[in-house]
Amino acid sequence: MRLAYANGTKQPPNPRKYIDIEEAYRLYGAGNSHGEIAKILGCSAETVRSRLGYAGVYSRPRSTPIDIDIEEAYRLYGILKSYRKVAEILNCSAETVRSKLKLGS
Repeated sequence: MRLAYANGTKQPPNPRKYIDIEEAYRLYGAGNSHGEIAKILGCSAETVRSRLGYAGVYSRPRSTPIDIDIEEAYRLYGILKSYRKVAEILNCSAETVRSKLKLGS
């Protein structure tokens, strides 16, 4: 999908920070949060949210808490040493894994 703003460009008028809106859209469609996308693209979560909004991409509603197998998450984290890799296996976000492991300790 080719995303463009009303002015026919890939960025809103007078952007302060350039971000690859198509990459942001791809990442958002893959289930990443605004914060996770911001870290990848080197900007703020608010920049991601507003740029996607300018492009007509509506924010997902805040979801209900995700229940993951904490014991499995601990086991995988002990092996992989990466919230992102554990999240991919458990089909959730890296932030969900991080927060659940932090709360469980």
